[in-house]
Amino acid sequence: MRDRDRCLPGSREIRQEGRSPGHDGGLRGKAGRVAERIVIVGGGFSGLACADLIEHTLPTAEVVLLEATERLGGRVQGATLGPDRIPIDVGAAELYDIVGAPHLRRLVDRLGLPRRPLRATPTYFFDGHRIDDEGDLATALGDRAARHLAAFWHEVERRRPTTEYARAGHPADGRHPWSACTFADLLETIGDATAERFTAMQVHSDLAVAPSRTSGLYGVDNLLIDHPEYCRMFTIPGGNDQLVQRLAESLRCEPSRHARVSHIARARDGRLRVTSDVGTDHADAVVMALPPTAAASIAWEEGAVADAVSEHCAHHTHQTGYLRVTLLAATRFWADDLADDYFVSDAFDGVTVYDQSPEPRARTTPGILSWLIAGEPARRLAELSDDTVVAHVLDAAPPPLARLGSCVTATRVDRWFGARGVSHRPGGPRALSYVDRHQPVAGSPHLLFTGDSLYDATLSGALDAAAQTVALLAGQFSVGQFGARDVLRAAGLGDEAALSQSTEPPRRRGSDLPFLARPGVRA
Repeated sequence: MRDRDRCLPGSREIRQEGRSPGHDGGLRGKAGRVAERIVIVGGGFSGLACADLIEHTLPTAEVVLLEATERLGGRVQGATLGPDRIPIDVGAAELYDIVGAPHLRRLVDRLGLPRRPLRATPTYFFDGHRIDDEGDLATALGDRAARHLAAFWHEVERRRPTTEYARAGHPADGRHPWSACTFADLLETIGDATAERFTAMQVHSDLAVAPSRTSGLYGVDNLLIDHPEYCRMFTIPGGNDQLVQRLAESLRCEPSRHARVSHIARARDGRLRVTSDVGTDHADAVVMALPPTAAASIAWEEGAVADAVSEHCAHHTHQTGYLRVTLLAATRFWADDLADDYFVSDAFDGVTVYDQSPEPRARTTPGILSWLIAGEPARRLAELSDDTVVAHVLDAAPPPLARLGSCVTATRVDRWFGARGVSHRPGGPRALSYVDRHQPVAGSPHLLFTGDSLYDATLSGALDAAAQTVALLAGQFSVGQFGARDVLRAAGLGDEAALSQSTEPPRRRGSDLPFLARPGVRA
C-alpha cells in the first residue's frame, strides 16, 4: 500500500543531515529543516515525472499533485478499438532512447514495464515511387538529388554530433548557428529542390509545421530521430499509457483529479496560496506543469507576477497539432509487403503510418494502422466529420494498402490541438537560461515552470525539464548545490558515464544515408 499520508497536511518530517545520497537515493539537506510542501499543477507526464523526482531527491517533501481532469497523462493516452477492445495508442506514438541520454528508457525499466523496439525498414512513398534503399532513392529523386542529400546528411552529422544531440533543448543550443535560421533556410543548402522536398516530407510528422516556421536546429534534431546512432525508438506493449499509469501508482502521493486550478496568490505568511476545484492549498513551492496556454488561463493576484507569467507563456507558445486516425482491418493483409512497424508517405505533406496490430508479424489476424497527420493538413481535416476524415485517409493510402477500405471494421479519430497540441518551436525563439525558463518571475524563486515545451517537445525533453526543475527546487530549499544529473541519478535514472561520455557515431557502412542504412531492429 502506498504511503498516501505524505500528501496530507501535517505530515512534516525532519531532514537528515548531510548532502550525499542516502540509502534511499535521496539527497539530504541541513539538519533541523522541516519538509517543504510542494504543489504541482498538472497531471500530465511532466507533472508526474516532477513528483517522482521530488520523492526520490527530496524524500521528506510533501507533494500535492492537482490534475484538472479525470485522466492523468496529458498527451500520453491509450484507448481500445473494435469489439475485442484491442489496446491502441492515440497520443504519443513512440518513446525515444537517445544515445547518451538514457533516462527515459531507464524510467520505463525502473517501473518494470516491457519495451518493444520499433522495427522499421526505410520505406517511403514519394512522388509515386516506393523507396526502400539507395537505388530506389536515386530512381525516385535522381542521381544528383541523391548526392546532394548524402552531402547534407554528412554536414548534419558534423555540425550536430551525438554529444550535443543528447542535450537537445538545453541553453547551449542558443549558441548553435542553426538556431538562428529557419529549417526552410537550412533545407535550401541541400541545393536540389527535389531532395529538399523529400527531406521536408520525411520529417513533417515530427515537426508538425512547415519548415519556415521552426528553427533549423529543431528541424535537424527531428530529422536525426531517423539516425540509428543518435536515437532508437520503442513502444510499451499494450499501450504507452502504461508509463503514466505505472508512474502514478509508484508515487507516495495520490494525485487529485478534477482539481482545476483557478487562482494563485501570495499568502500573508509568504507562502503561495493555490485555489482549485478541491479547495485551497498553501505551498512552499508551486511547480506549473501545464502547457503555456493552460498556464496563461490561471489568475495571478500580483500584477508583476501576472505580467511575468504572461511574458513567459508568450515566449513558449508556438502551438501546432495532430490528427491521429486509427483503422482496424479484418486481417493484416499487408504483412508481406509492409512487414515493419511504420512507413512514411508524402500524403498530407508527410505522414507516418504506424502498425499497431496486436500480432504484428501475423497475416491472418486483425490489423491496425494509425496515421499521424500533422500541422496544417491536420488542422484542415480536423474541421471535417470523422467519416470524411477516414475517407480522405483511405484515398491517400499507398498501393500496398489499396484494398484497405474493404477490410476496415472499426475506426477512431483523435484531435490534438489547443492545449492538447505540441510546440513547433520548443524553448521559444531564443534559448533561455535554466533559471529564466524555469523561474521566470523575479523575486518568486519558489514558483517554477516545467514541461516539454521548454525543451524539445518529447517525453525525453519533459524528463529533462523535470530534472532541472527539481534541481532548482533543491537549491532553493538549501539541500545543496547539484544539477539535473544528480537528480536523475538519485532517482535511479542517470549514469554519469552514459550522460557525459563521447558518443560520436561510428563510421557507417554500406550507405551514405543513415535513414536508409538503419538495421531492421532499432533498439
